[in-house]
Amino acid sequence: MKASGTSLAQRLLWLGPFVVAVALGILVYLRAVSGPFIWDDEVLVQQLDMYTGEGWRQIFTTGFLMDPSSRKAAFYRPIIIASLLFDRALWGDNTFGYHLTNLFFHAITILFVGVLTWQILRSRIAAIASAFLFAVHPIHADSVCWISGRTDVICAAFLIPGICAYMEYYRSKRRGFLVLSLVLIILALMSKELAVLSPVLIALSAWASGVRDYRKLLKDAIPYVVLAVVFLGVRHVVLKEAMAPSVLVPLKARAAIIGFSLFAHLQMLLLPWTAKLGYGYLPNQIINNTSLLRGAFVCALAFCFWSISLTMPILFFGMAWFLVTIGLISGITGPYLAGLVAQRLLYIPSFGLAVVFGWLITKAVESSRYVRYAGLALALGVIVAFSFLSVKQSVLYTDDVIFWQRFVKDVPLNPAAYYNLGIAYVSNGEPERAISHFRRAIKLAPSIAINYYAMGQALIQLNRVDEAIPYFEKAACLDPSNETIQQGLMAVYERKRAEIGLPGQPHQ
Repeated sequence: MKASGTSLAQRLLWLGPFVVAVALGILVYLRAVSGPFIWDDEVLVQQLDMYTGEGWRQIFTTGFLMDPSSRKAAFYRPIIIASLLFDRALWGDNTFGYHLTNLFFHAITILFVGVLTWQILRSRIAAIASAFLFAVHPIHADSVCWISGRTDVICAAFLIPGICAYMEYYRSKRRGFLVLSLVLIILALMSKELAVLSPVLIALSAWASGVRDYRKLLKDAIPYVVLAVVFLGVRHVVLKEAMAPSVLVPLKARAAIIGFSLFAHLQMLLLPWTAKLGYGYLPNQIINNTSLLRGAFVCALAFCFWSISLTMPILFFGMAWFLVTIGLISGITGPYLAGLVAQRLLYIPSFGLAVVFGWLITKAVESSRYVRYAGLALALGVIVAFSFLSVKQSVLYTDDVIFWQRFVKDVPLNPAAYYNLGIAYVSNGEPERAISHFRRAIKLAPSIAINYYAMGQALIQLNRVDEAIPYFEKAACLDPSNETIQQGLMAVYERKRAEIGLPGQPHQ
């Protein structure tokens, strides 16, 4: 009985730090649970109306984040649609429950980040340090606090455990773990396309743990490759009419785009306080010699880590994990995505940094007393600083106005940011404050009809009908097929007639 009690106590002691890491990972982002639907959230929730009754089956035959006019989509993510449908069935329009789902999957990922780190390094200290860094890294706010950002969180919550299950299969030779791994990878694939990289990530994780039986790794990769190919085939069939046309990009321009994206994401990962809520650049700001030099720096850093991989393989593992997982959106693998840069894209790539962090702390602990204390103090300082920064980031998602104010600050030339900030002010009953932002949106994007329409609506709320009419007329001229704009124009004409005492326009 005593031995059994001791065993239980030892297990609790072993698991305790990981539970604390999970709790901290939830706590730093907890303020966001009071936040509203922001940006793409409303579009996603509106699209859920098509999945009612038998429509649930459509989650496997329709795209994700469809364009409302063309009903086409560029992504195939049925698990994400299912998670949103589950939230709406349980919570309706109460965003609290949607945020809880994000936190739940974030908690799962934190636990398995610790497990996978332990499987790679066989160090409890490294696993704990890795779990804590991953739990509070500020770059994760975009994924955890934003309802639409759950794509990466849910994918990671299946992908990381799927790799863990394979690692256990390799060690124990028990096929049950292989089956579990394949099931988890299927769920990850249906959450985000990034999971097609699972064969590479599994091999990379096994290599970092000391496995050098490359023939065995190649053989084991076959079922994962088959899954990836089948998934891509199904995705192609579902989205065949929505596939973006290929864009021919000159080699130098593509290299600059890749370099810009890699460097920007690496900077955000290592220096998260420099990260922006939004990114928007003109082509000449991306395709230039500076971007080429930045890309060369990242490549040189990767080569340096590779050159010392025999003595310090974890440094190369961290860099390789980052490059592999961020490469899909940087243009490395082929598709041209204009050097897309966003914080949420770093949720899964940040695992490589977490493992390196755990390894460094382990090395410090195993060194002399002074190095040990310095290393632990530095680790604690990083966790505390990142926690405060994460709390600060989570506040951005508690209010529409706060979110778009920060977005406008980060991307001052983005007309959509000003438009959305104006809409947020109107929703708060402050149309007067919205007008200057609509005016800025019009200046930056004079051919977008919705900007003029929004300006007209704000002026109507302020009873400035004469000022509103030209904006409605301009909107109707730019987009004559838009029924909402045309109805708005007719309504403002009716209001003007009523003001001057003329009879209303007869309805036909």
